Amino acid sequence: MSATRALMVGAGRLPAPHGTPVGRGGLNITFVDGRPEVEIGWAVARENWGRGIATRIAMASLEEAQRLGLHGVVAFSRPENAASLRVIEKAGLLREREIRHGGLPHILFRAEALP
Repeated sequence: MSATRALMVGAGRLPAPHGTPVGRGGLNITFVDGRPEVEIGWAVARENWGRGIATRIAMASLEEAQRLGLHGVVAFSRPENAASLRVIEKAGLLREREIRHGGLPHILFRAEALP
């Protein structure tokens, strides 16, 4: 089982070959405008930024959502977080609109037909 797949089935962390966690992510429930949504999310240790880890987590999350038979997912990021916005776009989600989340502006993306 790949480290990414282990993450998706509940390990919660993505280990590097030497065993130190480098990131975490997967599917989560969030609320947008008071409605529950399935969100793909990730966090990667700063020293591992730019290595494709967030993209791997996002893609594995989409695969897991499809395996679970989900009809769509969302992702959102702060407008100034160019790296996360790029990951969301690489994962194939489409920009929907600006929202407020946690009292701060975010950009909401959605994938309704999962690959």
